[in-house]
Formats: sequence, C-alpha cells, structure tokens
Amino acid sequence: MNNRYKIVVTLLLNVLFNNVVISQTSLGTCDGFMSNLKKELTKNHSDGSNKKGEMKSISLQIVGSEKFTGKVNYKESTVSGEFLIGEIKNVPESSFFIKVTDQFLEGHIILKKEREAYKYSSDFQGKAYVSKVDINSLICIDYENILQGGSETSKNSSGKISAALLNLESLPGGRSCVLLDFDGHYLPAGNKWNNGNAIDAAPSGMSDADILQFFEIVSEDYKPFNLNITTSEEVYNKYKESLRLRVVVTPTNTAAPGSGGVAYIGSFGYGLPAWCFNVSSAKRGGEAASHEIGHTFGLEHDGRISPKEEYFAGINGTSWAPIMGAGYNRPITQWSKGEYNSANNNEDDVAIISSFGSPPGFVGFGVAAYRADDYGNGPSSAFSLTLDNKGKITQKEGIIEKEGDNDFFAFTTTGGNVRITANTSAKTNVGNLHLSIKLYNSEGVEMGQYWDSDPLKLNASMDVNLTAGKYFISINGIGAGDATNGGYSAYGSIGSYTISGTVPNNNLNTVSFDKNLNFVIYPNPSNKIITIRSDHDATLSLITILGKTITTFKVKANIEDILNVENLSSGIYFLSEMREGKLITHKFVRK
Repeated sequence: MNNRYKIVVTLLLNVLFNNVVISQTSLGTCDGFMSNLKKELTKNHSDGSNKKGEMKSISLQIVGSEKFTGKVNYKESTVSGEFLIGEIKNVPESSFFIKVTDQFLEGHIILKKEREAYKYSSDFQGKAYVSKVDINSLICIDYENILQGGSETSKNSSGKISAALLNLESLPGGRSCVLLDFDGHYLPAGNKWNNGNAIDAAPSGMSDADILQFFEIVSEDYKPFNLNITTSEEVYNKYKESLRLRVVVTPTNTAAPGSGGVAYIGSFGYGLPAWCFNVSSAKRGGEAASHEIGHTFGLEHDGRISPKEEYFAGINGTSWAPIMGAGYNRPITQWSKGEYNSANNNEDDVAIISSFGSPPGFVGFGVAAYRADDYGNGPSSAFSLTLDNKGKITQKEGIIEKEGDNDFFAFTTTGGNVRITANTSAKTNVGNLHLSIKLYNSEGVEMGQYWDSDPLKLNASMDVNLTAGKYFISINGIGAGDATNGGYSAYGSIGSYTISGTVPNNNLNTVSFDKNLNFVIYPNPSNKIITIRSDHDATLSLITILGKTITTFKVKANIEDILNVENLSSGIYFLSEMREGKLITHKFVRK
C-alpha cells in the first residue's frame, strides 16, 4: 500500500469511525494479525473446531486479554488479505466484520443487546489495535419507531409506483447524491448488515402522494447543501460510490428489528446503505430518513441530560424538535447545535454535514458542501423582481443556505400599496425556514421588518403604502419563541422560499420592450421616471433627437436603475451605448 493510499484510507476511517475510545489494546502488526487469522481459517476439521460443511469460527481478541468466538457467515480470502463478516457465538443481536491486509486493518464488533462495541483499526506504521468505543458512535441503535399521533399513510393498492415519482431530483447535477429507494432492494451476501447474510427488502408500500411528501421532507432538510436527493436509480448510478448513499425505505427491518431506521455513523460514500423502516406515514418516514442520512455524515443523537433520554422529541404543546432527535410529532424539525435546555449534544450539525469528507480544518468544503449563494447579500447586488402588466410579481424561488444569509431583491413602484409575501417550501407544508422580510429605500436604509412571531407560522408578508421610487427587500431566516424551551433560533431556520405579490405601477400597461430583448425601458412613454434594466453592465448616454448629449451614466447587469425624466421636454429621446465596437441605441418617449 503506497503512502497516498494509506492517508486516504486513514482519513476515511477517521470519518467512518469518529468514535469515543474508552480503552485500547495493541494487536501487534497488521501482517501478524492477518497471518493468525489465516491460520485459524485453514485449520483442518480433524481437531473438531469445525464440522465439515459448517462455516469457520475465529477467535477475536478485544480489550485486554478477553476474546470472543466469531462465527463467520461470509468470507473473501486472497493471498494479501481477508474480509470476514459474521456474528459472535452465543451472543444474540451481535455482529462483526474484519478487513485486513499486511498494512491495514478495519472492523468492528457490535453487541446491540449489551450496548457495547469494539473497533479494529491500524496506524500509518501498519500497527493493529482494538478499542472499546461508545456504540452510538458506530451505529444508530434503537432509533424510536413512534407510532402514536398523526394520520397513517395511505397504501399503494396496486403496488406500482408512478414513473414520475421514480424520477424526482432536488438538485440535478448536485455534487453528491442520496437515493430514496421506495421500490424494494436486494442486498446480496457479503454486506455489513444482517451479519453478512443477504437481505431482500420489500417495496415501501406507500401511496404516490405519501412518497412525494416523504421526498419533499427530506429534500427540504438538505436544501442548503450541494446534495441531490433523488428517487431515480439511474441518477444514483451516475455518481461515484464515494459521492452517493442509498436509503432503503422498506417495512423489511432485518437490519435492525423494531427500529424506525438504522445507519452506520460516517458511512456516506462508503458503499453501505442506510435504512428507513418507518413507512407508517410520510411525515414519520421523512423524519426517519433525514435522521439516518444525518448519521451517515457523522452526526450523533440529540437527546437530553435531564430527564436522561437518547432522543429529544420536543416539548408537548410546542412546535419544534431536532432532526437528530425524534421529531415525528412536531411540525417543525431543524438541524440543531443543542440550544435547548439540558441538551446532551452541542455539535454543529450544518458545519459537520457541509465539511464531511473535506480536509481537516476546512469548513464547508465536503462532499455535501453548502450550495452557492443564489442571490446577492446587499442592495448593490440585488436581483430585480419582474412584474407583469398588472404589477404582479413573477414568482421567484430562493434558498437561505445558512444562518446570516440575506437575499436582496429590487423593485420600482409609481406609488401605492406594495404587497409582498415570502412563503417557505412552495409545494407542501414541510418547511424549516421561518421567514423575515426587510424593506429598504433606494439608498439601502432599512425602513421596516415584517415577520410572524408565532413559531408555528413560518411565512412573512408586508403590505406597505410607498411613494414612487426604487426600493429593496431582503429575505432571511430568523428564530421564533424561546430557543431553550420549545422555540428555535435562526441557526436551523434555513431552506427554500418563494416570493410573490403585487407592486403598483400605473404605467405598466404601457411597458415598452426594445427590439433588443436584453435591454428593457419602462414605462414608455413616461412623464416622471423610467426604469432601465440591462442584462449587462453598460455606460449609457441620454441623447436628444437632434443628437445632443444631456448626461452619461452607468447601469449594472440585472439591477433596475431609475432615470428621472420629469425635467425633460416632451419628445423622443435615446439611450445609447457602445457594445462590441458598435453604437446601440434604445428609444423612449417623454410624454
């Protein structure tokens, strides 16, 4: 194994098994460990250790001098290595896997019923170790399958899922991919679930409507990240293994009987599927899937110290719970950093997701890094809202990627009541984003803020009487209620939104578009102001019909600029610019 490969493998293992070591024992060298395994596996049957036809048994040393006897259910042997999967003899709900070469060792032992776990690993020098670790840092265990409250899912009586629902994508071309697999999956022998034995998982049985809502819940939870949530096997197969994850949505809970779902911690891109068994409703299933995907990025459970609990399910009568808790019965679930009272986990969820797989010390550069910011963060880079001839805003969609993101938009009015609404999650009520609208004048000075203080009401709207002129709005996520006791801060208030509304402009019915569709002047004619919108930066000269230049000014691409024409005489005027060596003119009329 060359040094570069060892570094990559070590980084991957540090991610996959980011666990708390309780105690550690040296096993000598990887080469020696492998040699001992091979000797055990090649023992003849005359010593009675294995009867003919039975799978092999091996001795697995744990911390100190203790040993377990492992029953091998699956084996791949080569001259240079061994890959073994099985269970611990006479220990119910146990499993192990070992992968070893002369310079590299990885593996684990999981004793679910005893809530104990051991990890096998190696260092750069090829030395082998076994460590006792916290089981929750290896695998999600006992994730609750809460069935009370809420409506049950409607079943798919035909068993066939609509073709359109098997081609959903939240971010086509995203850097990495999660497949929500609803139509059944066969996992062959040799996998690290079911002690190496095959699993034939049944389809989810969910109705098309519930599959769509399930997809939208998970998509919204991961909307801030450069991650494509999809239901398409074809799309999933286009991604490299290191950039993808399969989540099998099935009632077949062989991998973790009695649980709502299960996943290995830090296993994204490692070829291991995660599982979601909670198909009792779209809400519960979507919450469980987002929770398990979070584990694959290295997130651990959000619970409480007092009362002591593994999963915080929110406070009765309030709106909120953490995604990495158990948010089945709360309308709003968000990523968390443990701001609620008695939290047992203060890890920064969004920073961990966005940095997963990135070099140490780099935040936000992982396989699911933050999406690129979609709109400018100030008036100078505001995006101009487009109006139809009745002043109705052409609906805009946006994403607040992280706390502190502000998306700026510009509009122009001739005066009157401006009504603008920002709604979270356009398709269904599955939002994480509590919205705020701020209003600014043409100089960028804040004039007001509009939001709903109720933690259950995520949308924001403003209805303001404005004088004629240019204005800006910003959209951002805020908290609501008491974040320590049932409410939430702006930290997890991230996700998608839409903007709609009306902006009065008495002259919009006379909007005139220049023949060059990349440059717009309106209203045209006008006796007060004209608004100019160009798709490129330009230096414009205002010229009379006789060719006299009145003034010269600059406009920026995709930002509406206002020109006051009230002091001009009635007649025809031109705005001219030099573009690509040619003089381009745009005509308007002063009434």
